[in-house]
Amino acid sequence: MELLTLAAQQGSSQAAAFLGAVYLHGNAGVIQDVKKGVKFLEQGIACNERATWAKGIAEGILGQALVEGLIVPKKVNRGVKLLKEACFADDTYAKTVLGQMYVNGDCTNQKHVSVNMLQQSSVSSSSAKSPYLDLQNG
Repeated sequence: MELLTLAAQQGSSQAAAFLGAVYLHGNAGVIQDVKKGVKFLEQGIACNERATWAKGIAEGILGQALVEGLIVPKKVNRGVKLLKEACFADDTYAKTVLGQMYVNGDCTNQKHVSVNMLQQSSVSSSSAKSPYLDLQNG
């Protein structure tokens, strides 16, 4: 964890996204620290590179957490915005989560957007499995 922390402090969006997920959910042998997890995810999101894979992962993880409001205080508007940004980084899982929200009417009545995102996610990957779900399972 020390090397990842050092890498994140030196600007690695990949290290920041990984550490954010680990601390947010408390896995990989790390005790859950939501505040530290959010800090690392915000750092991964703030990287100067637009639509990188790691930035998209950080946006997707924090976006979903904000929409659900189970780990962090619920902030649906910001969560949806982050999920949309994660979609631009081609995060298939974020596309699926956001598409399901639109279909369910959880964030807007513009259901045509969800169809487009779900179609994109099925083209991008044969599976909508999150690349960060394995982190949540240890």
